[in-house]
Amino acid sequence: MQARHPELDAIIERLAAKGVRASIDYVREDHLKMIGLRIRDDFFPLWELTARMNRGDVERLDFEAVKQRRRSGWSPFGPADVHVLLER
Repeated sequence: MQARHPELDAIIERLAAKGVRASIDYVREDHLKMIGLRIRDDFFPLWELTARMNRGDVERLDFEAVKQRRRSGWSPFGPADVHVLLER
């Protein structure tokens, strides 16, 4: 049985009403696990979907606009420069 996530479930239902198949998915890297939305071959992590700069696009179900906003070196685990800030 797939885990339920209210924010992602709501987006999945809206996409389904438009005939777009999406699902909750996880990506893993070493000991990290990230939850997000899988639409075809694209993965949108929850942090990206809820980021202030993407909220309007997500509301309009414009995931191409979300992808266009990604910077070089984008990772589902967050911007590469965040990892540098957290390193000791």
